[in-house]
Amino acid sequence: MKKADNFDARKWLVENKITTQSKLNEDETSINITSQQKKDFINRMKSFIKDEDLDTAMQNAGSILARILTNDEAEFIEDVEDFGYNSDEVEDYAQDLVGNLNSKTSPIKKPENYQEIIQQYIENGSKGTLVLDDYDQPTLPSNLTKVRGNLSLRGSKITSLPDNLTVKGQINLNNSALSSVPKNLKVGSFLFLVNTPLNKKYTKEELEKMLPGVYNVYASSIK
Repeated sequence: MKKADNFDARKWLVENKITTQSKLNEDETSINITSQQKKDFINRMKSFIKDEDLDTAMQNAGSILARILTNDEAEFIEDVEDFGYNSDEVEDYAQDLVGNLNSKTSPIKKPENYQEIIQQYIENGSKGTLVLDDYDQPTLPSNLTKVRGNLSLRGSKITSLPDNLTVKGQINLNNSALSSVPKNLKVGSFLFLVNTPLNKKYTKEELEKMLPGVYNVYASSIK
């Protein structure tokens, strides 16, 4: 069969891929929760903390929100994909809800001993999300080498991450004191570096070259 004149197969494949991805993105359900759902989320977090502990509740925040969004039909956060939601976005939204709760009304208090939380997380197989917002030390324990979920260190005093750290989800270091580039860092999703000394020193494009193991760097392109 004779090929059509001026037909660029490579260009067609690229354009078709973009169109398909755009269609998938359009099909995803946006996250919009009511004030009642937010109240339900807080109450469930309080109950979880009472029955388990703060660390476990924080790790399960995404699954708790997933149940609320699906009227308790989704048991785990991964199940929201069956209802048109993006599981990563649901996890991020849940962590934002946790992080933005007013300290006067929130049942979630700042941890008294971050080191105990980290070591317990490691002993539990490094599963789920590890929330260490406002972490008060410049470094993390060297034996924290894997996070099988998201790692949140927003507003922390951390200046460096352990070498050879692998995070399955995202790392949020916005408004932290991070100032150095870790060696052999691997991140399966976004690395947020907005308003950090590191981002003030390097642009997004420079950081992407310095961090080849990171899926996507979210930072300012202007120093």
